[in-house]
Amino acid sequence: MPIASNASQVFASSFRALGNALGTARRGCALIFWTVTGLLAFAARNAANARQAYRKPSKVIAAEELVLFARRAGGAWAKILQILSTRRDVVSEDAAAILATVTQQVGGREPPNVHRRIADHLQFRGVDVQHLSIQPIASGSIAFVYKITAAGLDFPLALKLRRPGIIRTLARDFALLGHAANLLRRFPALAHLPLPAMARSFSETIERQSDFSLEAAYIARFGDKFARSNCRIARVIPALSSEDMLFMAFEEERFEIDSVTPRFGIGAYQNLVRCVYEMIFVHGLFHCDVHPGNVFFDARGNALFLDLGIVKEITEDEREDLADFFLCIALNRGKRAADTLLAKATTIPPGIDRAQFRREIADVVRRSSGLKAGQFSAVSFVVQLFDVMRSHGIVGTADFIWMIAVLVTLEGPVKAAYPDLDFQRIAVDVITASRGVPVE
Repeated sequence: MPIASNASQVFASSFRALGNALGTARRGCALIFWTVTGLLAFAARNAANARQAYRKPSKVIAAEELVLFARRAGGAWAKILQILSTRRDVVSEDAAAILATVTQQVGGREPPNVHRRIADHLQFRGVDVQHLSIQPIASGSIAFVYKITAAGLDFPLALKLRRPGIIRTLARDFALLGHAANLLRRFPALAHLPLPAMARSFSETIERQSDFSLEAAYIARFGDKFARSNCRIARVIPALSSEDMLFMAFEEERFEIDSVTPRFGIGAYQNLVRCVYEMIFVHGLFHCDVHPGNVFFDARGNALFLDLGIVKEITEDEREDLADFFLCIALNRGKRAADTLLAKATTIPPGIDRAQFRREIADVVRRSSGLKAGQFSAVSFVVQLFDVMRSHGIVGTADFIWMIAVLVTLEGPVKAAYPDLDFQRIAVDVITASRGVPVE
């Protein structure tokens, strides 16, 4: 009997592995098909557009095709568009507005009998569902979002309902991402990037977004840490929430952070930047998805974080390394920044010219140090850093990748609203205050 039982377990495991492999292959073929058809559609539309009296900008056409791709593909692919939508300075105002629609609607049908399912869930949790109203308000890559009111509720609720099958879809996307990272690292121009480690970090962090019980726990921790600050965190209703349903108080008054005509003064944006810096440099627990679909201002101009699905927690040493490196940028300590990069590098060729490496990194830091939001470009800075590392054959670490992602996303709205905002000075103040000693 034990032999037969073991054989059946091996067979079942092999069958599941085969099914997963076939599912990943099918997913890969679909993504390739949608990519090719999207490129062909872009080329055809661009060619036809060139013959029109009024020519739609190519960036706008590209944005429309990218949104269509994201709605077809779903899964993790909408995240890239969400980041791009914050960068009006890169993709243009009109293209950014189109890309931003992906934060309101990503393709996919609602679960069957969704209204009955929500009503039964609430009733089971002891809620009087008379006069129940379920209003769809958004559809993201991981979940559908609804506004809920009922006779048994003291105030309106926001519900995040996990998409059916999203865990399986994400697993396949992450498998494809890992294969792509291993393939791309073979190209000499990309060999200096820690692509496999970056892909693993991205996959692990995004995968946690699908567990709403974990998100509720993170929200509670953020709420405790920022209870007495100008940073407001979504209020979860634990008695109603589950692994695939997250109920929160619905925020009626919320205002976009991404606006060319900002509603609030520069102080509100300084406070937003300070909140994010405190998450990274003080608590080592930070929101990685700070695009305008997740972060708002409340009526008083306080930063309002409504969706904390993508959260990164780092160790004490990692937090100190991030803080030290950012201080190096703000205070023009280029050689110390170079030493940090060398200490964190995963590969350093024997016999490299360390003195020359320090000089080149110091020059990159010098050109960015002290710049205001409108002058600084996180993408350009990172590209320059990695270019110097590539020229010396150094393979960097993936530890800083999430901080970079946060800065790239946050930089767009801040730059559009108040280009004179001194974000580097805010970082120095936050780090200095947390350490309780003046900067050396």
